[in-house]
Amino acid sequence: APSGGASASADFKARAEKAKKHFQSALALRPFDSRLALALSEAQRACGESDAAIQTLRVHLETYASAETRARVACHCALGAALASARMLADAAGEYQRACGL
Repeated sequence: APSGGASASADFKARAEKAKKHFQSALALRPFDSRLALALSEAQRACGESDAAIQTLRVHLETYASAETRARVACHCALGAALASARMLADAAGEYQRACGL
């Protein structure tokens, strides 16, 4: 029988996968929405897909650089966290510095 921890982990992963699909669909409809890009990147990280989260945020920042400073700061911070979780620490530090410079 699976342990309670394994069951909770599988349930979390299933919810993260469902959220990821939801946010992918929503972002396709509203590609300029920084909140959706952030939510998708978090779901991707929860699914163990740091590379996808990094790509989502980089594309969003390059393509839809939000006019709203808070959104850009949040995206750079989230990108820093995704890079750190992928052990790309120098790149992560650079993203945090960019966020501080905004």
